[in-house]
Amino acid sequence: MVDLLRNVVKERQYKVFCPGLNKITKSPCKAEWPLELCIRVAIFSKKERKKIQEAIQQIFIETTLKIAFCPTCKCAISMEDIGTETIKICCPKCKISFCRDCLRTWVSNQSSKICGRVDCLGSKGISNILSSCEQVLIPNTNVYAPQTRACPQCKTLIDHVGGCKHMTCKGCKVSFCFICLGLKQNNVSWVCGSISTPCSVAPRQNLV
Repeated sequence: MVDLLRNVVKERQYKVFCPGLNKITKSPCKAEWPLELCIRVAIFSKKERKKIQEAIQQIFIETTLKIAFCPTCKCAISMEDIGTETIKICCPKCKISFCRDCLRTWVSNQSSKICGRVDCLGSKGISNILSSCEQVLIPNTNVYAPQTRACPQCKTLIDHVGGCKHMTCKGCKVSFCFICLGLKQNNVSWVCGSISTPCSVAPRQNLV
């Protein structure tokens, strides 16, 4: 029960579901368990019990009221005012940036999409997309590459839906090759050659 509740907080949930299997269907049970009862029967120290209760209460408020609390000054910020695509949030009070997905201070100095924390659920979700997307044939090269790439500089996700192997990121405006992920040198030349030059396919990206 202790590990189950810790995982609920880690995944930013506020409901507890049975982790067992249905004896008849052999599928996950997923019956909802009373939260207060789960917390009461779990063998926690007083300090951790209080921490778990406060964390779940905060997750409930953030999820249902669409409010995020700055991890530094605890200022309440409306997510409806931020917009659905903004991941890096700057607190209007203390000016500290934090992650919309894990609600911890932003540590990356290169990306506005990935906070830099390896256990962030947002980072894991993006890496799942990068590791499982289909392969596509890049025109003029006869080379197959993953259909989705993360910009080598700012980590914005980009889908190849047409055109050549050379891309310009809409997020940070950097130009790079969709096949080898090499950057355009000084905004003038390509180390991987022209749009019809086959180059080595960079491995699928993993951001965690």
